Amino acid sequence: MACGEIIEVNEEEKFGIEEDDVKDLINSIFENVMIGSTPTLLEPLDHLIECFKLNGPPGLAYSEFSKFQYFMEKMSQALHEKHVIPDMIPAIGYGIAEKLEAGGLRVLDVGCGNGFHSSLLAEKYPTTQFVGLDIGSDAIQKAKERKTKTGTLFKNLEFVECDAGKMPVNWTGSFDLVLIFYACRDQCRPDLCI
Repeated sequence: MACGEIIEVNEEEKFGIEEDDVKDLINSIFENVMIGSTPTLLEPLDHLIECFKLNGPPGLAYSEFSKFQYFMEKMSQALHEKHVIPDMIPAIGYGIAEKLEAGGLRVLDVGCGNGFHSSLLAEKYPTTQFVGLDIGSDAIQKAKERKTKTGTLFKNLEFVECDAGKMPVNWTGSFDLVLIFYACRDQCRPDLCI
């Protein structure tokens, strides 16, 4: 730990941790979350091996990872909580931050998971309508719980359980902005959800 400069050693050979480093060690920073997720990612290893066989299944369902939603939530918060609004949204360009602020837009969050990003955006932009979509019933249940737990009414936020490749036909062209955080790579047919 001292060689990795995580803890400091002073001239009296006393060990300590700088205050800034303490925050990183006890907060949900990305590296800590990833280390903690290793057992969850390895949980269905036997089933994963079957996927590589010639006639094996095409992949694994999220339900095979007992704590998948929990770790996705922690990872999203660790990476994005401080950056979605001030950095990521303006980086989209086209004056989207100003348009969201002005309101009247409809935004779809594909693969919304537990609703972290959707909730964050809905709170910041209360006159813009947000729809979070996820295939997982557990994820949508947690998203709905998040919506009611925060104490914010979120009249501008709804969550829908649906396969992104099978969205309602009347949704085509009905959103001004479509966001996909982490979920595009998980689609069996990403061309159907984009």
